[in-house]
Amino acid sequence: MVDHVKSDNLPAPQPDDSLREQFFSYIFHELRTPLTVIHSYAQILAARLPGTPEFNSQRRISEQMINQGDEIVEMIEELLEASRIPLGRLNLDLAEQNFQELVESLVERLKEAEGKEIDWQAPSEPFTVLADGPRLERALKSVLTFVLQANEKAEIRLEPDPAGEKVRVLIPAPNPPLTPEQARELFDLYRPIRREQPFQTDIPKAGSLDISLYVARGLVEGHGGTLDYSQELPGFIMTLPVSGSL
Repeated sequence: MVDHVKSDNLPAPQPDDSLREQFFSYIFHELRTPLTVIHSYAQILAARLPGTPEFNSQRRISEQMINQGDEIVEMIEELLEASRIPLGRLNLDLAEQNFQELVESLVERLKEAEGKEIDWQAPSEPFTVLADGPRLERALKSVLTFVLQANEKAEIRLEPDPAGEKVRVLIPAPNPPLTPEQARELFDLYRPIRREQPFQTDIPKAGSLDISLYVARGLVEGHGGTLDYSQELPGFIMTLPVSGSL
């Protein structure tokens, strides 16, 4: 006769990394599907409303629905990226990118969205990076948005490596001044929870979910680069491999 062991005493089966990734992709897809429908109907409603004053209230509601829908989609995408990073499954779509064009395009869009100044000086000789353009833009946007929350303007400086193998992207952040402990916490996935600690309360949120800098670092490291906070600058320093000059 076989002795039966109570299932309560058995460890729960652990999903492998591939199954976990598929699970999260499935969940995020299911969340995004109804949201897309709501977002699309809100856009149709906004487009069809007459421009007369009596419809101003409906217009504001539909615009708010569209804006909130965009924000939720962004949060879902960020959560999906955050779930892939520790598994090493970013699946970057790498291609040669003109780095100056990538940054200039992002800067123009951010200046319009944030209503703040962003100083950007490109080097005289353009160069290329092997990158997933939209993902690298996401990383840069996260850092710049974080800086602009506490500063009237942002600045981007490039320091090409004399050997031509990599480039350093310097993004100063004079405010708020960070302690070493605060600087270490910036890129922590669990920073939203740690914000309850007293030393975290004066630091701006990193995106809606406060995990944007964690995702940014993961994306940059996926490109073979680094992203850190330097107290000497003070600000952010990103390094990226250079694939060649144009």
